[in-house]
Amino acid sequence: MNAIFVNTQDGIIKADVIYNPFWKKFQLYIDGSLYGEYNEEEIAIEDRDKSFSEENIIKPDCTLLISTESPLSNQCKAIAGDSYNTGDFEDLYKTTLIKHRKTGLVIRTISKSEIREHLADYPKKENK
Repeated sequence: MNAIFVNTQDGIIKADVIYNPFWKKFQLYIDGSLYGEYNEEEIAIEDRDKSFSEENIIKPDCTLLISTESPLSNQCKAIAGDSYNTGDFEDLYKTTLIKHRKTGLVIRTISKSEIREHLADYPKKENK
């Protein structure tokens, strides 16, 4: 999961490096548009990071893995003292980021299904 979120004049955008198994390439997407294709993930990530100034990249305070066994609301209650609801938390521009209104804590959320989907297409490393 190589996504970062960036503050821009128009709001928060997502920049992501995704492996495309059909083309067997790593693809750099910025705000939903394809910006490049690469043979190596490290180079794609490097180009992604060079596309933005460091101060505009949002660095979440924590990342939560959401599942039926560990729902978002329960984890928010444990971390921030409030269950997840629109009164206490703000969704940041339709991303996977939420912000606790009282403390300013920025949380990135990832579901188990997102991880499974990502890993299913990811190329397997060869042992040499």
